This record gives sequence, C-alpha cells and structure tokens, in this order.
Amino acid sequence: MKRRQRVLATLLLVFAGAFARAQTPDWDALGKRWWSHVQFLADDALEGRDTGSPGFEKAADYMAAQFRAAGLQPAGVDGYRQPMDFDVVRIDESSCSLELLRDGKAEPVKLGDDATLDVNSHAAENVEATAVFVGYGLTVPELHYDDLAGLDVKGKIAVFVTGGPADMSGPIKAHYQSGEERRRAFAKAGIIGAISIPNPRSAEVPWSRMAASRFQQRMELRDPGHDVPPPYQVTIQFNPARAEMLFSGSGHAFQEILEALNADKPLQHFPLPLKIRSHLGMTRSGVKSEKRRGCFSWQ
Repeated sequence: MKRRQRVLATLLLVFAGAFARAQTPDWDALGKRWWSHVQFLADDALEGRDTGSPGFEKAADYMAAQFRAAGLQPAGVDGYRQPMDFDVVRIDESSCSLELLRDGKAEPVKLGDDATLDVNSHAAENVEATAVFVGYGLTVPELHYDDLAGLDVKGKIAVFVTGGPADMSGPIKAHYQSGEERRRAFAKAGIIGAISIPNPRSAEVPWSRMAASRFQQRMELRDPGHDVPPPYQVTIQFNPARAEMLFSGSGHAFQEILEALNADKPLQHFPLPLKIRSHLGMTRSGVKSEKRRGCFSWQ
C-alpha cells in the first residue's frame, strides 16, 4: 500500500512538473514581440510622433490594430478613438519686448540672454504691473506655510526663486511647485503674473538650454476642464546670472538671496521698486488628436 502511494505521489509530481513546464511563458518570444512594437513606434519613419502629425496618426493606427488583434473591445461609439482639440501657440519674438520701469526710465531686458517670455493661449498681449519678491512662492496649507501671507500682491507680478525650504520634504515641495498648484495659489491671492528665477544651487539644466527651448510650440487642451486654475497674464523666466537687475533699488541684493539659499536660511519677502512691462507676440494654430481607448473584454 505504501509503495502504491509512493508511485502515485511520484506520478503526480511528474505530471505537475510537466504541466508547469507547459504553462511557462516563452519569454524569448514575448520579448521579441515587445521589441517589435518598440521598433515600430520608435522608427524614424514616424518622425517623432508629434501630436496631430502624420507620424502620430501612423502610431495611433498601429496601436488600434494591435488592440483589435488582441481582442480588446472599443470603449465607446468612436471606436478606439477619443478625439480632442488642441490650441497650439508659439512665440514670435520679433514682436516681443520686455522692460523694467524704474524711476521713470525704461530698462530693456534682452530676451534670451537676460530672460525669456513664455506663451500660453490666454496670455495678455500687453502687461504693465508692479512686482513683489515672494521668496519661494509656495503656499502649503498642511504645513501652515505661506510665502504670500501678509504681502500686497493683488494685481501684481510675483518674483520667486524655484525650490523650497530645506526642512520641507521633497515630495511636498515638488507638489506645490507644480505649475497647476502654484497657479491655483497665485490666482487665489490675485497675482496676475510670475517671474521665476531658477535656483542655481539645484539647477540641472543650464540657462542656455532653457533659453533655447522658448521657441518650441506649446500645446494646450482647448477644453481643459473646470478645475484647472487660470493661466498667468504674463510668465517670465529670469536668468539667475542677470537677476540682480530685478533687485536694484530695493535695499536687497540677489546675492543676499543666494547666500540665504546656500545657508538654508529663510528668504525675505519684499516689494520691488519697479514695474514690469511686457509685449507678447505669438502665432496660433490648432490640431486635432485623439487618445486610444479600449476595455478589457476579450473575444
């Protein structure tokens, strides 16, 4: 009896091993299949798959065909397609200007070298407003931290250094430095524009590369939804090597700000005795694109 049980147990182990081997995926074949998708989507023939471009359409059609072949069912009446409209804007720097108005005199700011003007589809063509230095420009309710508290910022342009206090955790700083969260806090305070100065202490991209990117087109959803905070009337990035011109006459120097940054000390907040005057020129266009969607209902 015991011998029969041992034989049966042995047969069960043999069959289990054979079954397991039969169920083991062919990782080599799966890897080759995965790589074939990468090769197609990364091919130069798709020209980078820029949104709305012919290369993007080829990639999208390819994905739809893969969904169909896998038995993935469309999620709606539009099949695998979910059409979306985008506004596309690009700076026309030949029609732009930026000046600092101080003591009745206009000091030109050289675009590209001193600063850059950013574009969005709702940016104002002409802006003239006073400026306030707001430290890091962060509002973090859960930590009871607010760089805007006690400052007269309504209708003004906020000047800030990127980053945050040394004792604030990285994830929290990253969240409240995000464009959407900052715009939400600034809009609530009545701020109409922003000048960001990249923190030299933590800069990962040199100013030359940041300045060169200003000519890239910006693509925005035509209907961003109801919960998205409004864009600024004017958005400026200022070269930290030239930022001293913003602080002239304020009783403070940008070098003081840098020393406080390097020593992990709190940053001061104060009005700047100048106005920012900007004129923005840009080109506008539109594109249609779509997401690919499906649901996991297998044939």
